[in-house]
Amino acid sequence: MVIETILDWDNDENSSRTETAYEGKSSIFTRAYAPVGIRFQLFKHFNIGLETNIGIGIQSVVGGQTYLIPMNTSVQALVSWPL
Repeated sequence: MVIETILDWDNDENSSRTETAYEGKSSIFTRAYAPVGIRFQLFKHFNIGLETNIGIGIQSVVGGQTYLIPMNTSVQALVSWPL
């Protein structure tokens, strides 16, 4: 459950308070994606690169509707070296 509280003041120092409660439901989420990227080895143990993950998702609310999350992407810069 999430409770939203809104406090409002006017110029005469009067205030009002509004509370709204939202009941939450459990959901199941899955995402399928394809990583695409490039990596360069600059030195024997030092790599840099760029990677993007392109994918879609599905969310199913228990006892409710199923939603398709349209194609989305993320971009990552990579730097790696052994410790």
